[in-house]
Amino acid sequence: MSSRILARMGEEYRWVVDVALQVHERADGSGYPRGLEGPQIDEFASIIGLADIYMALIRKRPNRDKLLEVEAIKFILKEAKGWFPTEY
Repeated sequence: MSSRILARMGEEYRWVVDVALQVHERADGSGYPRGLEGPQIDEFASIIGLADIYMALIRKRPNRDKLLEVEAIKFILKEAKGWFPTEY
């Protein structure tokens, strides 16, 4: 697990471990592994999570074709509403 590897960087970089553990958390509580909501999620984790979803959408997956970049952005704006904070 990446968090274990990152933890070896020491206490000064504990925040990096927290970010790695929260990348799949969503503002509406629908994420994993802990079901965190809104301000419980680190801002960097939300940014990386958003980028991760975008990158996944523009690549072909076994269960679907890739989306065009514009279509991926539209999906995020329409379907992923509530997954990410709208302000900081």
